[in-house]
Amino acid sequence: IHYLWPPTWRSGSIRIGAFLIQQGSSVAVSQISDVRLISSYLLTLKVLTALLTFTQVTIVAKLPQLNHLRVLGKRTELLNLIIPKIRTSIVIAFCAIVATSLIGNPVLAMIGSKSSILTGGPYWALAIWLVLEIHHSLHATIYMTTNHVPFWVPSLISGSIIVGASVIATSRYGLWGIVLPRLVIQLLFNNWYSVFLNIRSLNITLGQYVKLLLGKRICSAGSRLLSYESA
Repeated sequence: IHYLWPPTWRSGSIRIGAFLIQQGSSVAVSQISDVRLISSYLLTLKVLTALLTFTQVTIVAKLPQLNHLRVLGKRTELLNLIIPKIRTSIVIAFCAIVATSLIGNPVLAMIGSKSSILTGGPYWALAIWLVLEIHHSLHATIYMTTNHVPFWVPSLISGSIIVGASVIATSRYGLWGIVLPRLVIQLLFNNWYSVFLNIRSLNITLGQYVKLLLGKRICSAGSRLLSYESA
């Protein structure tokens, strides 16, 4: 119990911080007078948050195996397992984001819904936030197989700042005052910190990680394109 308790309560703190980051800024919505805009924002956030949860399954389902490989120190096998999962999650998220932007509102209109998905800049800002959240959350989950849970403090701090900044900014900037704080504040620390720790724990460089994530075919095509342009 003494060994398990610290990571357990820290994981709980991370969940609280994640709730503040993902849902906390919704308290600022009441400052927007347009009821339809509020409805669109909340619906879009619900769809994207559900997608965030869904994409975690690729890694969560493999946690027993990840823990086993981490304990045995088999970093190569660990990399061979996690890289395709991370790639799959990002591809799923990208396809879902594009599909939602193209057919989301037509489908809602077809079923007679009075709500709609956000469009334009606010939607794509939330989409970028989602992809970055998926990426760093997957790395955080993988890194915690080391039994080191350092993310609870930044998670709680970032969540609290996002809530406060959203409340202040929304009164002046409207919907952008809700969307931008969660994107910018997460970019400042959380979106890269877990990625950095996990890559370091696997004894690879950022460049090696990017090459593995993109895959041999994309890297080869990129090299050929660069060689063609230089020629």
